[in-house]
Amino acid sequence: MDSPQPTMPTRDAFAAAVNSEFKVSLTDDDAVQFTLVDCKTVLSNERQECYSLLFRAPAEHPVIQETYLLENDNLGSVNLLLVPVKGDETGIYFEAVMHHLLQQ
Repeated sequence: MDSPQPTMPTRDAFAAAVNSEFKVSLTDDDAVQFTLVDCKTVLSNERQECYSLLFRAPAEHPVIQETYLLENDNLGSVNLLLVPVKGDETGIYFEAVMHHLLQQ
């Protein structure tokens, strides 16, 4: 895949990617798949947009807050700070909260 994008995909682009897979490379030889399970608007007005991205990782994935490089066929590569927020029998859930200033 390409190197990380200089600009972040939009909320609408992430919303269109819900239920799609993102490759996360842990080492040169080890990668796992995260699934984007939700894209939820937290705040939206004429000045700013804030939204939450919720990813599900395999249940055996370490519960570590970290900046991960995620690669998706449609969105390309993006670095996101992912914070573990919950776990269940289907996996570990990580959240990224995005803030975009629309105008100053």
